[in-house]
Amino acid sequence: RGGAGAGHDDTPDISHDGTRLIFTNVRNSWQLKIRAPEGEERQLLERSTELLFPVFSPDGERIAFVRSSPGAHGIYAVPLLGGAERKLADCVSGDIPDLVGSADGRYLFFADREAPDRPSAVFRLDLETLEKRRVTRPPEAAFGDRDLTVSPDGRRVAFARAEISGVEDLYVAAAEGGAPRRLT
Repeated sequence: RGGAGAGHDDTPDISHDGTRLIFTNVRNSWQLKIRAPEGEERQLLERSTELLFPVFSPDGERIAFVRSSPGAHGIYAVPLLGGAERKLADCVSGDIPDLVGSADGRYLFFADREAPDRPSAVFRLDLETLEKRRVTRPPEAAFGDRDLTVSPDGRRVAFARAEISGVEDLYVAAAEGGAPRRLT
């Protein structure tokens, strides 16, 4: 964290080689910042809309992140050394989707909805084809699936499922989809 008035830091991710940290900083605008081990800090992006859940690509050359504004959420990518943003996918959810990358860099996993009145589910975005595929299918009456992570081998996704307000259980499912296994 910076000194007084430096803003609020949030949603960090560590590069795969452990040498850098990317995070959101909120002060008068939304910023994506990168910090090296020596403490050197650099701003990658600045926008008036929310920038959240930045994640490094495995090769460390790109950052994927969620850009959110009232009524519109999307997943974007930008080169680490700067350059133009590229929109990867739209998100339906009124919630801010979690964003997690697979260790091999091929997929991004996130929470989203098929429609505003449906429960949130885990989706997988193929970064080669930009195909968005639903991985989990919570019951229609549930609040949905969120707060996810991917196993180091990329074969499973763990997530929290809220079937009633205020009560969540942990589940694990195959990254390709299928019936999840309740853990708690």
